[in-house]
Amino acid sequence: MINTKELKSILIQSKAKFLEIPEDKQREQSYWTGELPPQLSALKNFLEKTPGTKLFNNKYRVLENSSSLVNYDGLAKWLIFRAIKVGEDKTIKDLTHYMKTREVKYYQILSVSGIKIKSELQLSNDIRFVPFSTLPDSEYKKLLETGYHFGRLGLPSAALIREKLFVVKHQSKSDSFNQSENWREEFQDALLCLTVVEHVGISSVSSWLTIDDSVPLGPYNLGGASLSNVVFSSISPKIVDTTNNKLTKDTHREFTELKGKDKDKLRVAMSRLNSALLQHPNVNSAIDLRVAAESIFSQEEQGGEYTFKIRNRAARFLGKNLGLK
Repeated sequence: MINTKELKSILIQSKAKFLEIPEDKQREQSYWTGELPPQLSALKNFLEKTPGTKLFNNKYRVLENSSSLVNYDGLAKWLIFRAIKVGEDKTIKDLTHYMKTREVKYYQILSVSGIKIKSELQLSNDIRFVPFSTLPDSEYKKLLETGYHFGRLGLPSAALIREKLFVVKHQSKSDSFNQSENWREEFQDALLCLTVVEHVGISSVSSWLTIDDSVPLGPYNLGGASLSNVVFSSISPKIVDTTNNKLTKDTHREFTELKGKDKDKLRVAMSRLNSALLQHPNVNSAIDLRVAAESIFSQEEQGGEYTFKIRNRAARFLGKNLGLK
């Protein structure tokens, strides 16, 4: 498939020449875009002559509902940066593994503000809640760390992450996507469970995919920012101890097992509680809390004293013993 001995020799020579370039010029090549430096022309020529690398010849790699263009220029740059990081042997091993399997290890990530944690919390469905600083390195993570979207007050403090393994396609067109689960909504539900247990308002900052850097032309990043109360919640994030937090785990597990209308009603109430914890002035919080109460204690029925029914059901729920209920 590929002459690994010849590739290693060319890679060693190309890396040595590349390292002679000024560091600022080297960094410009890390996005896998732009004009290929002449120091890497021999490496590109080798790739073009190798039949097994045709899948990188201006093809679109499809992952979930997004695609990215892969080409020989980008592959040559990835080989150099990967070799600098882990050495030529591991780099060639990563490339040949990918060419054989097309397996992509990647991460679904949702960054948040308003809450800080010191240690990882394992939730249901392989979702982990982690400090933002421990996320896999990527260009998009670096942008968020600089306050790219919201300034220094909008820095994320934690994140939800899930590792995935997927066999991708390389195709000529970019408009054919793979169907994937609605993972962003799933992650939002996990945040709402944290809100209920920890009584803290949490804002979603941004969500994206990051391909592991062992994958050719990774890490590949897609992101989109959400502006919901980010600045306010970032000013004074609540520090939460997630060590042995069984209640949060159990709450998230039980919520994920719910189905249909019951889950929808609870999601509305939890979302409004989170909004109330973020809102200023208090009158806005009161409105959110009323909607949350209505969602929990109301039923799909017509007629009668609507407010009285909600008050009666809330009182029964809050009563500490049978007499008070």
